[in-house]
Amino acid sequence: MKILLAEDDLHTREALVDILRGEGFCVNAFPHGQAGLEGFFAEGADLVILDVMMPQLSGYEVCKRIRKVNATVPILFLSAKSEEMDKVAGLDLGADDYITKPFGMQEIKARLRALLRRAKMLPPETPFRLGDWEIRPSELIACKDDAKQDLSLLDCKVLRHLQRHAGRALSRQQLQEACWGQGLPPGSRVVDVKIAQLRKWLEDADKGGPIHTVHGLGYRVDAES
Repeated sequence: MKILLAEDDLHTREALVDILRGEGFCVNAFPHGQAGLEGFFAEGADLVILDVMMPQLSGYEVCKRIRKVNATVPILFLSAKSEEMDKVAGLDLGADDYITKPFGMQEIKARLRALLRRAKMLPPETPFRLGDWEIRPSELIACKDDAKQDLSLLDCKVLRHLQRHAGRALSRQQLQEACWGQGLPPGSRVVDVKIAQLRKWLEDADKGGPIHTVHGLGYRVDAES
């Protein structure tokens, strides 16, 4: 899924790119409104994130021009302006949500998940079980009894790949290429970090969890999971 990001502050832009890519999105990032608009017309996007105050073209103007040709792509505004009228103006132009800076990493992730659910843009994948949890990729959640856990696109991809190869030990390299692609540097620890994150909520204090470490190789889930 492709996200277009237009943000003129370098540090904010780079931080958002890292967050979004870590969630499993493909990101095209631009330093100002005009470049973002040209990028949208050239390559399209499944979701658009716009800073409000940018050189050349403001986020409001970019949104207005996108809405003339595309009425459905989800658009999220980022702004240091917190006044109610600024938010109303952005929403009236056709934006779907508005986040005030500074914002936390978890907030931006939650807002994106909500936008994707409302826009019904998540892949219509069949739910599957992993241990005691039911994984629902089309909702970006996992359920166990009355408990729910939010997931990212990347979480779902990793869990689905493990489940599809249940009973088989997968190397870190195999998981990395299948779920992250081949653009990561040699020796990257992204697989181990992600598995550790998933285990935090997958594992039961008494029964352990469905993901097993295969020492010297990688990870495995049991065939019956």
